[in-house]
Amino acid sequence: MKENNVWGTELEILACADLFKTDIYTFLNNSWIRYSASQICSNNDVNNQAIYLQHLADINHYEVVTAVKSMSPSSFQINEIHRKDDHIERKSEVASKKTKLDKNQVKYSKNNLDNCYDELTVLSKAEKERIRYKIDHEFRTRKTVTLKRKYWGNEEIRLKKIKKYEKDQTYRESLIQSGIAKYHEDEDYRNTLIQSGISKYHEDEDNRNALIQSGIAKYHEDENYRNKLKLASVQKTKSIHILWCYHISSHHVEQYDDKG
Repeated sequence: MKENNVWGTELEILACADLFKTDIYTFLNNSWIRYSASQICSNNDVNNQAIYLQHLADINHYEVVTAVKSMSPSSFQINEIHRKDDHIERKSEVASKKTKLDKNQVKYSKNNLDNCYDELTVLSKAEKERIRYKIDHEFRTRKTVTLKRKYWGNEEIRLKKIKKYEKDQTYRESLIQSGIAKYHEDEDYRNTLIQSGISKYHEDEDNRNALIQSGIAKYHEDENYRNKLKLASVQKTKSIHILWCYHISSHHVEQYDDKG
């Protein structure tokens, strides 16, 4: 569900229903499919409302349905996927422009369904934590502190992360982009990084020399960076010149006052 143009799986939808304590219905091929909020945990205090989604198969997307009308039993069907019988029959219809609809039945044994229930429980916990991490600031802060403590307190984990960063380009790019986004969006984080960099520059000679050499290399290789530095240097020179002129003029005024 977190990827664009990818259908949410039944397990993910069930996990959301459990999280929000609300039944979720999806509409496909003139049929409503119900994902019960009490499926994963029968003790859930389920509210009397529901979320209705229309499955747009052409673009792999769900649209929220804002108005639902009752239909006749012949054209309205509700399939409850939480029904745990010896066998569950699922009917899928594949439409073709030149042929009639074909119906295939897929039967799942009770043992397979039990395995699916175990997987639902695990996935539900992961989904709950992921969603809570996004919306609960206090939980996110605690989680971040715990992960940092675990990272710096366990050398083995830290070395694994470092090796993964060096070898896994996708993982590396993801962390870099995440850091850039956080730098631009979080002012406290940005100021902390700047102050940390300034302190490290003054206190760590190796770091200072590395930054200087990196800046020199970038100056020669990156024309845009070189032009920005030149412009900044010109602006700084102008500012110094203005301050110097102001200082000289003030000094002359003081001398004139003394003579007067």
